[in-house]
Amino acid sequence: MSTSHQATVTAAGPELRSSARVEAALRLDIPGARWDRSQHVHTQNISRGGLMFRVPSPVTLPGSADVIVTLPDGKSVTITGEIRHAARIEGSREIEVGIQFKSLSAEHDAALSAALAQ
Repeated sequence: MSTSHQATVTAAGPELRSSARVEAALRLDIPGARWDRSQHVHTQNISRGGLMFRVPSPVTLPGSADVIVTLPDGKSVTITGEIRHAARIEGSREIEVGIQFKSLSAEHDAALSAALAQ
């Protein structure tokens, strides 16, 4: 997937996560993203290093963005991330997207860690 363009299919690369993934359906808002249906999605999984979600195709996503994650306690954290993975789900019109966090403030890291521990 290229910056500020429609998603393209990419092959999944090797696993590069340094933090364990947790399956979670947290509300995710991505300012600047555009797709046909609702303007928010839910995470499939999340770790301290990034998150994964699915969106309907076609979709336009920025290459780098501030993502707003709503935690289980209702608080929202805004995290700067970079699109690292985008692949069409076989037999579906959905695109699976992976975002790697670029920066995480100490406050947001603590809130995310607490949410992941639940």
